[in-house]
Amino acid sequence: MFTVKRIALLITLLALNNVLIITDFTPSVVYVGVFSLIVVVSFFKASSRFEPLLLCFVLTCMASIFVNQIPAYFKSNERFLMFVVVLLIISPLINNEFLFRLKLYSFKYSNICIIVLTMVSFLGRLTGFYSGADSAGNYGGLTINSMTLSPLAGISFIISLYMVKVKSLSKKWSIFYKMSLMISFLTLILSASRIALASTIIGTLFFLSKVYKDRLGKLIRVMFASSLILLASYPLWSTYTADIVEKTEERGKEGNQFSSREALWAFRIKEFNESPILGIGYANAMFGEIDYDTGTIEPGTSWGVVLAMTGIVGITLFVIIALRAYIKNLRVCNMGLKANTYFLNTLLIFFFIHWIAEGYMLAAGSYLFFYAWLLLGVCDVHSKSYNIDVV
Repeated sequence: MFTVKRIALLITLLALNNVLIITDFTPSVVYVGVFSLIVVVSFFKASSRFEPLLLCFVLTCMASIFVNQIPAYFKSNERFLMFVVVLLIISPLINNEFLFRLKLYSFKYSNICIIVLTMVSFLGRLTGFYSGADSAGNYGGLTINSMTLSPLAGISFIISLYMVKVKSLSKKWSIFYKMSLMISFLTLILSASRIALASTIIGTLFFLSKVYKDRLGKLIRVMFASSLILLASYPLWSTYTADIVEKTEERGKEGNQFSSREALWAFRIKEFNESPILGIGYANAMFGEIDYDTGTIEPGTSWGVVLAMTGIVGITLFVIIALRAYIKNLRVCNMGLKANTYFLNTLLIFFFIHWIAEGYMLAAGSYLFFYAWLLLGVCDVHSKSYNIDVV
């Protein structure tokens, strides 16, 4: 009854549910309970071993709680428990055959869900079925806000590009993914996140440079043709750029395009200076807007929040974990699995950029946390020469 595929689908939907506006959030007790049960099952299913580097990172996060006096409203212990049980399942923290398969299926189902969510969000706006506006007035579609929809649209664009450029598709699926590519682009523009747009553009250029690395002339023709198509069709999609143009102009008037994030970055640096070795503590904050009822903050950067909360020890381990995933993929690329390597490293590049201005890598309830750590887990499985079904 509870096959690996069904368990993978279950945890994917539980995680995705936390960003949907049409359903209530998955209760923390349910989330932790399900993931804890899967951890127990995984130990019975196959022999396991811990990944030393990531284990050190988790222990650093735990140590940061013990050496700091963290206010109770941040609920650091509860948040850390969720952090650990989710990492045990989706990240490279535990290696065993059962979890390898679970990660691969979860990745496949997540990619399908992201494409569907992006397309349905856009079609809702196109048909006027629902406004999709978030609290800031930007377009969030079926997600809780535009800052969630925009990176998902960027990921959907990269997945669709991979399917169009790499996979041998039937005519029906070729049309589908080309439509998905277009819709993902328009949704990305509409949701008006400049960091998600930048991450997608840089990731796309990286991907195309790898796909056409031995065909420079073809790459130039593809880039030139794409530019002409975008310019020629601009009157058709220019209205979707209104929010992102307005946001850019407002920042320009302020004299700083990064003013919305600069203060948050400064807060994280200031917190790091308070305790540079092990940080101020997991799920803790000293500066910025703090919701004292829920214990939540707006971190503003994943790189910065890891630095602030876990110090130089934590950020060093985190950087090594991220870069090692990229390097391990390259080694597999040399063994012949090039297409998957290009795709996974493109997503890593996307997140490396996106982490500059969005802080979710220690927020276990976030779907972007789930997907990004799952990506690192899949990279680890890929490094063992497993084949990966993207969708």
